[in-house]
Amino acid sequence: MQKILRYIRESPSRILLGLDYDGTLVEICNRPEDAKLSRERRTTLRDLLTDERFLMVFISGRRIDELLRMLRLPPCWAVGDHGAVIRQPDGAEHLLVSGTKLHVLDRLRTMLKEVCSLDGGLWVEAKAASVAMHYRGVPPGPARAAIARAREIYQKNFRKTLVIMPMKKVVEFIVAGVTKGRALQRVHRMTGGRMPVVYFGDDATDFSAIEYAERHGRAVFVGRENKTAASCLLPNPKSVHQLLSSLIK
Repeated sequence: MQKILRYIRESPSRILLGLDYDGTLVEICNRPEDAKLSRERRTTLRDLLTDERFLMVFISGRRIDELLRMLRLPPCWAVGDHGAVIRQPDGAEHLLVSGTKLHVLDRLRTMLKEVCSLDGGLWVEAKAASVAMHYRGVPPGPARAAIARAREIYQKNFRKTLVIMPMKKVVEFIVAGVTKGRALQRVHRMTGGRMPVVYFGDDATDFSAIEYAERHGRAVFVGRENKTAASCLLPNPKSVHQLLSSLIK
């Protein structure tokens, strides 16, 4: 923690501070709607939003409106759907994927709904540029069978147009070319492109943003073991909050 704190505190210029949501700012929950910020953590983020040393951007796999509802913060930079949608503090929105690439998602969603008949705990979530199959709480046997079937469908029908992204109790299929790293780069350029970048993330969807941040500043991986390009490691969201709160003057 001291390594990244020192880097931030010694920065001679304003920092673009990128933060993932689930698994980084809040603990992973069985139901996504239960992954709520505590009052203390929200207060810390609100204080940092008004700190001139930082320009903050929240980057999530959640739909953009859902992310902003969970954050409940003043207007800010936000990225949803794994990098497909950028929303500026003034409400202006940018879609980073062409509509022609999105038609395949409806077909995949229909096919995955059939897979979910294997167990009542399986469910499909449709987003702007991806489709996710959730299996948290599903017994190992049905979960393995569902994942295998979903991978088979992907290999036969969608491997040229979508990217499969295994995550924590979720398998997500994302339109090829949509990444958090690309979105972070876009926000960086839209805000001048000169600020050093610091990014915090916890899973495979964050790897591209971690790589971008390391080229332009520093990245922090949140988890037990760091197998990413990040130069720093924090064990859990609680430690992320401790670090962020220590930045408040």
